[in-house]
Amino acid sequence: MNSGRHSHIHRFKQDFDPAFIVLEVSDDIMVENVDKQCILVQKVNAPYSLEQVSIATKECFVRSFKEQLPVFFQSGAIVPYSRIRQQRYTEASFAFLPIDIMSNIDGTMELPEGQCVCTYHTGDYYSIGCSYERLLAYCSDNKLDIISDSFEFAVNDYLSTKDENEYITKIMFYVKKAQEINQIPIEICFSLFIIRIRRERLSIFHTILKMLWKSC
Repeated sequence: MNSGRHSHIHRFKQDFDPAFIVLEVSDDIMVENVDKQCILVQKVNAPYSLEQVSIATKECFVRSFKEQLPVFFQSGAIVPYSRIRQQRYTEASFAFLPIDIMSNIDGTMELPEGQCVCTYHTGDYYSIGCSYERLLAYCSDNKLDIISDSFEFAVNDYLSTKDENEYITKIMFYVKKAQEINQIPIEICFSLFIIRIRRERLSIFHTILKMLWKSC
C-alpha cells in the first residue's frame, strides 16, 4: 500500500516540471485535432465563484490521492457554454484534473478526440472574458459551430505562481464546420426563371383569348 502511495506522489512531483509552463503564449487562435483524454471531475457549488472553483479543485486532489490515481500537476475547469454566452465567464460548473488512465471511480470521464478551437489567456481569471470574446468572434467569422462547453486548462496558476499576471489558461471548445446553406445551382435558377417567364406569357395569352371571346 505504501509503495503505491509513494509511486503516486513520485509521479505527481515528476510531472511538475518548470519547463512545462514555459510556453510562447500569444493571442493567436488555433484549430487542432485533440486526442482522447481522461479527467477526474468535481462539481462546483453555487454561487460558482472562483473560491468555489478552488475548493472543488482541492477536493479533486484529495480524491486523486485517496484513490491512488496517477494525475498531472495541472487543474482545469468546465464552464457551460450557456453561461459564456451570458458573459458569466468565471462561473464554472466543474473543476477537473487530467489523469493518465480511465477509472471506474465515480467522477471520471473521457474527453473524446475531435476538432477543437483554442487560445491561451494570460492574466487573472477576471479578465478572461476578452479571450472568450476573441474565440467566439473567430468561430463566427470562420463558420465554426461550438458543440461543447468550455474546457479551461490551467497551465500556470496559483499552484505555481503568486503573481496573477503570470497566470496562463488554455481555453478549448469542441467545434464543427457550420452547415453551408444549400444554394441552388445557377443553371437551375436560370431554368426556373425561363419557366416563370413562359408561365407569365401563357397567362397573358389566356387573358387575351378571354377578352376576344367576350367581344364576339
